[in-house]
Amino acid sequence: MVEDSVEEVLSEAKGIVDFAINEFTTKEGHPFADDKTFVIASTFQLAKTAARVVLPTATAAESVRRLGVDYSLAKTQTRKKQYLAVHRGRVKASKVRSRRLKKIAPNGAPRLFVSGIMPMAMYGCEHHTMSKTNLTKLRNQAAAAGYVRPMGVSSLAKMLC
Repeated sequence: MVEDSVEEVLSEAKGIVDFAINEFTTKEGHPFADDKTFVIASTFQLAKTAARVVLPTATAAESVRRLGVDYSLAKTQTRKKQYLAVHRGRVKASKVRSRRLKKIAPNGAPRLFVSGIMPMAMYGCEHHTMSKTNLTKLRNQAAAAGYVRPMGVSSLAKMLC
């Protein structure tokens, strides 16, 4: 296993960014708004260093919200209000929609949940990690939307029925 030093990785990243800017602007003729560029990394310190070396006009950030999706590479979640704000809104909306589904179909409608509520709640999760509490909430909502309702059984066991 070969481990590169930080300087080698940053210089390689700078080369990749320079190549991408050249392809985008020179060859394709598109404008490149480098003042709107963000750098995210597993730690804010690393993002700051990478932004300074790779593209000095870029802004270092812990998470970025673009086109309705939160982007984050952080291993741990901070307690900031803006961290994954779009995702938190989607989880809240899934709770409201799950309650509405119970009123519309009191006997259960698992297909409606799986085809509508769950994709809406999990949209963009490939760009950040979904917390265990949010996953548990979604699992409980899925179990409540099902046809089988045994009393005193956990939501995980309900979903197996």
